[in-house]
Amino acid sequence: MFRKIDHDKLKYNQTYKINNGYKGIYKGIVWMSLVNPYRDGWNLEFEYIRTLENEPAITPYYFTPRNSFYEFISQKEYIQRTMEQRALDIILRRLIGDETFTW
Repeated sequence: MFRKIDHDKLKYNQTYKINNGYKGIYKGIVWMSLVNPYRDGWNLEFEYIRTLENEPAITPYYFTPRNSFYEFISQKEYIQRTMEQRALDIILRRLIGDETFTW
């Protein structure tokens, strides 16, 4: 699962999903002065930009703070806890003979 995160909360060397189409490793903030007025100013630098299908992306390595960034939220602990709860319920139901019992 992904959760939207503000550009000022990005952490160095962490992988983020960018604009629902790319992913990359955040490297920091850089000042860029280009001809394009929409890109002048502070930009966010990323390495190893790839599409979500893991293909190398032919895009700039810099994104503006106006782009959307998402961090990955692992569901592993929730899934593990749910499986353990289900197993415990099944064992307790067999022990006490009540098929509707839940712990």
